[in-house]
Amino acid sequence: MDAWVEGSLLTGLTVCALTQAVLMLIHAGEHRRFHAARARAPLPAGSSLPARVFVPCKGCETDLEANLAALFQQDYPDYELCFVVESVDDPAVPLIERLRRENPRIPSTLVVAGLAEGCGQKVHNLQKATAQLPDETRVLAFVDSDARPNPSFLRRLVDRLESGKHAIATGYRWHLPARRTVVNLLHASANNWLSTLTSSHSLNLVWGGAWAIRRETFDRLDLPWAWNGALSDDLVLSRHLRHAGLRVAYEPHCLVASPLETSWAGTFEFLRRQYLVTRVCAPVWWTWGVLAACLSLSIPALSLVLTGRLLQTGGYWQVALGVGVTHYLVTACRLGVGMSAVGGFIPRERDAARSIEPVCRLIVWAWPVITLIHLVGLGLSSVGRTLKWRGIRYRLVGPQQTTILSRPVTPASTTGISVPAPHWQSVPAAVRGAR
Repeated sequence: MDAWVEGSLLTGLTVCALTQAVLMLIHAGEHRRFHAARARAPLPAGSSLPARVFVPCKGCETDLEANLAALFQQDYPDYELCFVVESVDDPAVPLIERLRRENPRIPSTLVVAGLAEGCGQKVHNLQKATAQLPDETRVLAFVDSDARPNPSFLRRLVDRLESGKHAIATGYRWHLPARRTVVNLLHASANNWLSTLTSSHSLNLVWGGAWAIRRETFDRLDLPWAWNGALSDDLVLSRHLRHAGLRVAYEPHCLVASPLETSWAGTFEFLRRQYLVTRVCAPVWWTWGVLAACLSLSIPALSLVLTGRLLQTGGYWQVALGVGVTHYLVTACRLGVGMSAVGGFIPRERDAARSIEPVCRLIVWAWPVITLIHLVGLGLSSVGRTLKWRGIRYRLVGPQQTTILSRPVTPASTTGISVPAPHWQSVPAAVRGAR
């Protein structure tokens, strides 16, 4: 490597590092401004729009009872819950039925959707559950069973819709490790750092675990039809929104707790599934993810290589090392600003609160490790098109072409059953509206 090549690499490294640093700091400032503005936004007085909350469930996951119980405690004047399962034999059904009996003041139904054919089971469940909506329903909200929303969750989402500026309001998940194991902390950090990318910009994606849409928009987009053949409900929805020129509002107050207990195999299976679905349904986002991860790691890596080479040749090794150190610190600063902005919205669950600070510190100071974990997930997702999700093995042929390869053997169940809430009819409408 001659002096000219060394000088060119050093110049290119410096320019790339400075450019990325400036862009990162600009985004960090906007991210902080947006979250500060949302933190000052008062809790809405309450919407009069009747809402229907859809909760697809499958199996008994970590803290499922606490997650579902939180849905019965929403501070919203007029809402009902619609739980959706694949089969009456689902292990979650007895728990759902008990919670419905214990909360008769909250109208609820249980829909048994049956087995999916040619699409994701969750998508199939949502299509069945939204096929016949009550005439009075004005807002549709969707919550995953691994999410634990706070009492103002539904009110905050609907408030963002009432201005008319956004077609959809969405939240995001904050993984709370059940135990402070290395894999739990790293998995949570790899997921939670994405909350630092959200802002007021038009690039927000819908997260399928916490979002809401007005009835007229839902009907205009014909979402049950748009979901045909899809595995992912949210990425397909995000794509249709972009094509329609509609915007997504991210609501920081709807950052929901999501209990986490996992393994190394589970972590990389999760990352591969997320990125494989993105590669098939949103290839531009997947490509940007690969480029961003490679650039973030290549700058410090090239800095170390150049530093070692220039130490041998007597060149300006201090510049090469300084560029790498500066890039690391600027990235940590940007993530620190992001964590500071998000901090006031992080769910403070009693049993898992002690894991919040370690996760935040990992996000800020161990960002190269977190980026490397994402890069491994991106690499795994670049090979093949088969994945396993909730026990079902799928092949992604296209964004709206899904083949079910295998599923766990379960007893045959009746399809399309809708079970009304116990005691619902005995609760006067005036009482339901006054809760």
